[in-house]
Amino acid sequence: MLTEPHIFPREAPPGYSYLDDEPTFEPDKDLRLEQPKDVTSLSDLGYDDEFRSDFPSPVAVTSPLRVLSDTGVEKVRAVIKRLWPYAVHSPDPRVAPVLRGAVYRSRFLRDLSLSPDVSAFFSEITRTELVPTAFPFNLAHINYNQPEAVESNDGWHRDDNGFVMTLVVHDPNDCDGGRFQHFHGTRHEADALLSRSRPLPEERIVSPEFPGPGHAVLLQGSAVVHRAEPLRSQSERFTLGTCYDSRDLRHPDPNRTYFLRSSSDEQQDPEAEVEEFCRYVDYARHKAWRARGHLDDFLRDVPWTDDRELIVRQLAESVREIVEAVDVLRRGDVTKREVQRLRAADETRRKRKVD
Repeated sequence: MLTEPHIFPREAPPGYSYLDDEPTFEPDKDLRLEQPKDVTSLSDLGYDDEFRSDFPSPVAVTSPLRVLSDTGVEKVRAVIKRLWPYAVHSPDPRVAPVLRGAVYRSRFLRDLSLSPDVSAFFSEITRTELVPTAFPFNLAHINYNQPEAVESNDGWHRDDNGFVMTLVVHDPNDCDGGRFQHFHGTRHEADALLSRSRPLPEERIVSPEFPGPGHAVLLQGSAVVHRAEPLRSQSERFTLGTCYDSRDLRHPDPNRTYFLRSSSDEQQDPEAEVEEFCRYVDYARHKAWRARGHLDDFLRDVPWTDDRELIVRQLAESVREIVEAVDVLRRGDVTKREVQRLRAADETRRKRKVD
């Protein structure tokens, strides 16, 4: 069951516009795709067969791999700096400014994120066919460093997405701290410690050595607990995250979406308001993409039968993604506490693998 890549929106959402006079993405010049030296599997992290069956790939996280040439790095860095005025600033000074959906502001980042060369490269590594996420808001997610050195929070988390490329655009050798780190263990082990405000064991924290800018790690973000190490002194730090989804729809949707209610401070940030405006349609497009794949599969493979229940089950499976989307959209924005409750329910609910 391999669905087709999604259709990128023809127009940017209201409030967005593309940069003028930005560089053009030239794959032959801007990419330098080099395989990672090591790959850590879900099994290596301690996940059992039942858990792993919900994932389209056995890969958990790679060691640093090369994505961009020196020319590509310079282009990305220039674009990221120009997009700084659009970054969303949290009222919590420990949280670094971010810019989501940069594919709606930069044609260069859009074309890089949608590059079939990069998708094919990552597909070879993960052994599942990956495509840029059908949730465009999760394409080209930029993390900036704080304008001033402050004590940041520990930042351990897991993503609500499938595969995530975390690309280092700065020179990590110039930073005191700020390294990408991941926990060598299961998310359940990490949750058990972090929920009791206990630190993760130092001997199980992996801090990959990035040779320089233009390198990235690729991880199944919902299975790997990770963070950006706090910066110990002020320095330039830019990372670019782009999400990828497997075309194999036999596995549950890794994109768990909850619309978090904004704080009063965030509601006063005009850029946060612009970001919030398009999240509902982006989510609906993603679920429609998955549902289309199920319906295409039904049309291709439904057997000739007079078993009406079999037909009903297959049709119900085809529209299940739409029903889920309708429920989430009707529920609307929720509080952080409600998100925690919903995530806990998702964690304990046995996810069903599609036959």
